[in-house]
Amino acid sequence: MRYTIARRRWFASTARRVWTSVIMLAVFCAWVFASAVLLLAAWRVATTSKARFATQSRYLAASKGIAPSDTSSCLSGKDRQARHKVPLSETEVLKAGVPCADAAQIAALSAIISTSGSRPLSDPLTLLRFYNARSRNVKAAADMYRETMDWRRTFGIKKLMADHGNGGDYKADGGRSGDPSVWTWSPKPSTPEAEFARHYAFFGRLKHVSQAGEPILLWRIGTVDYAGIVREELVDVMMRAWVVHLEDALQASRAASIRHQRLVRARLIIDAQDFSMSNVRYIPILKGIITL
Repeated sequence: MRYTIARRRWFASTARRVWTSVIMLAVFCAWVFASAVLLLAAWRVATTSKARFATQSRYLAASKGIAPSDTSSCLSGKDRQARHKVPLSETEVLKAGVPCADAAQIAALSAIISTSGSRPLSDPLTLLRFYNARSRNVKAAADMYRETMDWRRTFGIKKLMADHGNGGDYKADGGRSGDPSVWTWSPKPSTPEAEFARHYAFFGRLKHVSQAGEPILLWRIGTVDYAGIVREELVDVMMRAWVVHLEDALQASRAASIRHQRLVRARLIIDAQDFSMSNVRYIPILKGIITL
């Protein structure tokens, strides 16, 4: 009997010690995790403040007429030595609204593609779009830019936009010929195909913008006669209308970015009302149109 009681006491004491150790270990792990989070937050605040201070210093220096070499806090010595070779200087890139951390890379991208200014699609904030789209890889962004320019030239963007609307000035190579900070294009079909596409298109841009000045796109995927598009072999017609829609969205976002001096992206609203299960089999057709 005494042995049983002693054994129970021993088990109880051991259990208490084990639970105490577990609790202390949990508290220690929580303390380590909280410390790591606080250190990470402090590091992010410090780096953000440093970049913001550098950007403000560059703007101040540029407004006072100081030479670009005196406002290169974002660049390494090697970048500063090679700056005279780039079509867009880092000061111009920063003034356009490109973040300080990306200024040197965007300037290098403009040098690789050997272009400057706002046409075609070579303003700093549009180059930033290419840069972001290729995971911040300058060479990959340059390749994407060249491929895009070749595609715009061969696809006939100028004629396509003129067939579907008016107000956008284009050159033969698909580049804008007007002020890129202004986009006044509006849908006004001038061909039977464009008229048909506008009547049956499920996509468009609203006249109003968001409170932040962003273009608003509306896709009403539940109103599409998918069976009719396939039956009448109109996939290519809708695809060309989709290209017009994307170009309209791009130029509207680009103009807003230049005016606001920051990267502006379009807002997208997808209205799936009346999209039934019978339309599921046409998803590959829809995907083929919107993933052009």
